Amino acid sequence: MSETWPWEVTEDKQEEPEPVPYELNTTKCGNFLFVGKDKLSVTYNNSVTTSGAHNNDVGAIQANNPVPNSRWIYYFEVEIKDKGADGKIAIGFSDADFKLSRQPGWEKNSYGYHGDDGKRYHASGQGLAYAETYTTGDVVGAGIRLGSQEMFFTKNGRLFPTAFRDVRLPLYPTIAVHSKNECVEVNFGAKPFVFDLEAVVAKERQAQQDAVESFQLPPGLVHRVVQQYLQHYGYSGTLAALEASSSPAPGSEQGNPRDFLQKRSEIRELILAGNIDGAMEELASAFPEVLQDTSLMFHLHCQKLIELVKLHSFQEAIEYARTHLGPYQGQDTLHDTTLQEVMAVLAYAEPAETPAVSHMMGLGQREAVADAINAALLKLVAPDASTQAPMMVLLKHLGLTQQELREATGSQGEVYDLQRALTI
Repeated sequence: MSETWPWEVTEDKQEEPEPVPYELNTTKCGNFLFVGKDKLSVTYNNSVTTSGAHNNDVGAIQANNPVPNSRWIYYFEVEIKDKGADGKIAIGFSDADFKLSRQPGWEKNSYGYHGDDGKRYHASGQGLAYAETYTTGDVVGAGIRLGSQEMFFTKNGRLFPTAFRDVRLPLYPTIAVHSKNECVEVNFGAKPFVFDLEAVVAKERQAQQDAVESFQLPPGLVHRVVQQYLQHYGYSGTLAALEASSSPAPGSEQGNPRDFLQKRSEIRELILAGNIDGAMEELASAFPEVLQDTSLMFHLHCQKLIELVKLHSFQEAIEYARTHLGPYQGQDTLHDTTLQEVMAVLAYAEPAETPAVSHMMGLGQREAVADAINAALLKLVAPDASTQAPMMVLLKHLGLTQQELREATGSQGEVYDLQRALTI
């Protein structure tokens, strides 16, 4: 009886958590390195005859899983335990086809920040000036702002400027060693980072929120949207308080006659209180046309059954179902499915505490019925009117816009959370 908005993840449709990198992939790594038993430490293989003399004498290795794509930022760090002979250590990201005998950044679809020269590399053996070199004792990090597709690097907790843009997943965290005695240890987040990632995320979120709040809306628009929302759903008391506490907004209009609004409000309150008999009596008296809608009556009868079960009046509920819901059986698939779901509450002694049916025992179920009745009443006075308040339409547009923006970046970055946005 209720709908799911496109940006929401309902409990029964919750996606499995994304796999995240947590160790190095020892099943696929370069020949010029040793990986520690912890699968987090790497040492250059000094037994190799050439020992880093050539460009292909690189020992590269990737994380066991790619970067998860539903975060604000993905980040990992590497501590330089020993810079070795030449300090040719590199940190970055690469795709699944990356050659593990090459430094990240030298090959297509790979990115790197190199310790011996401090340069940044992407799809080329010629690096670009970027930041500082790093050596024994330093901690360097690599991160991706997934929504904006920007890659950055850090050293000893200091953030360097954006290194690369238009970064597309899937990519794997990647490190490489390239001369004798080089040794590093990777931290995928099992222990605190040296770089204050949480502070950066909080700062960037706040900047985004400040930009939203600085946007100027036409005078009176917010007042009109809130007023129309209250009118649409029949919140007459709140509407009266709003109008009493503020002067009329420019261009504001009373969309429904006061008595019609008041009556809708009364019916809504009866349903929210669980008084379905009272609501049907008011409907029969004031809006008998609505009772000719068999689908709406079906939902009211279903809610009446639920209210009887809440009172533990199981025998009365069974008789009510036989009398008022039985005739709907076999009429159409939707009714049959809903009826089967509602009748399930009779199978449990404490349905409110039973996960399979508890969602029907709360206020949300009553609100869904109240909204359906309210929409039907609005159609009586404005047959061509939307069944949704302008505010709801605006929020849906917002959600869909955010969804489209995320898809435009390859579905990278956090999934838009309307509830969080409204509670910031």
